[in-house]
Amino acid sequence: MGTIAITVLGMDDIETELQLNDVIYAPNMSSNLFSLAAAYDTGFEARITSGYGLRIFYNDTLVANSVQAHNLMRGTLVEHTLSPGVSYL
Repeated sequence: MGTIAITVLGMDDIETELQLNDVIYAPNMSSNLFSLAAAYDTGFEARITSGYGLRIFYNDTLVANSVQAHNLMRGTLVEHTLSPGVSYL
């Protein structure tokens, strides 16, 4: 497990950098999984609203959103960087 920094598109397409902790690196997976429960435990709020998709807020500020792609919600991730010196599983 390790830490990853990601940049997401938030409100008005403003880029926001987030740090995710306790991340498991699984290069053979075809999609990334994101734990809403873990985000909730660290103060984030998730809202799923018709016409808006899944939106993630922190202190009432939109920090990430998504669009529905078949049966999954696809996040609007801009970029991510693995933290140097961190070993991933």
